[in-house]
Amino acid sequence: MFKLGVIIMALSASLFGNWFTDLFDSTPTPTIKIPVDLTKAGVIVDMEFRVDYDESTRFSLDFECKDVKLDGGLDCNKVQKFVGFNGYLYGDGKKITIANYARAKRMLGDNIDNTYDLDGTMIALRISLTQLSQDGTQKNIIDKVFETKGQNGGTIYRDITVKYLEKDKYKLTIENLISFKELENRHIDFKIQSTYKK
Repeated sequence: MFKLGVIIMALSASLFGNWFTDLFDSTPTPTIKIPVDLTKAGVIVDMEFRVDYDESTRFSLDFECKDVKLDGGLDCNKVQKFVGFNGYLYGDGKKITIANYARAKRMLGDNIDNTYDLDGTMIALRISLTQLSQDGTQKNIIDKVFETKGQNGGTIYRDITVKYLEKDKYKLTIENLISFKELENRHIDFKIQSTYKK
């Protein structure tokens, strides 16, 4: 009976390849949300994850604010002021929308004056992403400082970069290079999100 079980497992592994192994692999897969603390400089993420398909994977910061009904939108305005109004396409610096100062002033009122930068507050993150292949080899995918600004998509989040990743495991390390005391008690997630495309 034991030999039959071993034969079935070996046959399954050969027929279904990594599918069988992945079934018992607890390594997280996108979409992944990791709470991060931007009030301190230093490493804020150090983890492994895997992607199950060859797919484009987006990295972003999601900022949370209190329900508008609780304080008339004041908390969300603080977040909006920090994130900014101009729109940028991921981390390549290409501006995709140019904000209007008059609109920002109407929204934020006395929280800003004519010196306010519509790009918001720049966040510098050093991101290192390494592909961990099953044969033991490692391949560096990202090793770069991203000076993020503005937003993308019209909501309170900031896209950082997007990469096409092969099905595999990855090691991700993120270092926050600047501390932001104004983000004390602010829930922020670093999000890893993939879009599967055949």
